[in-house]
Amino acid sequence: MFVWIVGQIDYGFNLMSNYVKIAFRSLIRTKGFTAINIIGQAAAMLITLWVDS
Repeated sequence: MFVWIVGQIDYGFNLMSNYVKIAFRSLIRTKGFTAINIIGQAAAMLITLWVDS
């Protein structure tokens, strides 16, 4: 059972690593959309902090 759990943890780490790689490559390919999304998210966070205070 212990070997199975270790295998599952290793599999989860590899899966997450692949997701991060794919996301990073996608961000590199679509620089314009990435910039718009990051700026929009930052603006939304600032507005939320401003309204909450």
